[in-house]
Amino acid sequence: MKKNKSKLPIIELLILAIIFMSVSSLVYFHMFESIEVKTHDARLNYVKTNDVYDKIVIVTIDDEDLAEIGEWPWPRGIHGKLIDKLKNAGAKVIGFDVFFSMNSTNKEEDNRLVESVKKAGNVITARDI
Repeated sequence: MKKNKSKLPIIELLILAIIFMSVSSLVYFHMFESIEVKTHDARLNYVKTNDVYDKIVIVTIDDEDLAEIGEWPWPRGIHGKLIDKLKNAGAKVIGFDVFFSMNSTNKEEDNRLVESVKKAGNVITARDI
């Protein structure tokens, strides 16, 4: 006597494969991105506090700074001066996220930056200087 094999596992596997392929396609084509952004905003609003954390200072470069300093690339000694000022202001750690994509032509400026980093002793860079 032959046993009747149920086709239920095959149907379940087929449904599971269709669901997997559908979700994978939605992820691949960034269809969940708007939902992710909205839930991320909601999570940030949920934990938002009105307390100001004044132990971190972020230095940015804007159009006024560019008008005074000039267009990129700047002499590396300017970065060294910034490190010196931050250290003298009492910075415990200085995170320095600048990428020098061109070779330097001024060894004095290079040495100024290197000496400032060494003297500060607390500079974290995105890449070795």
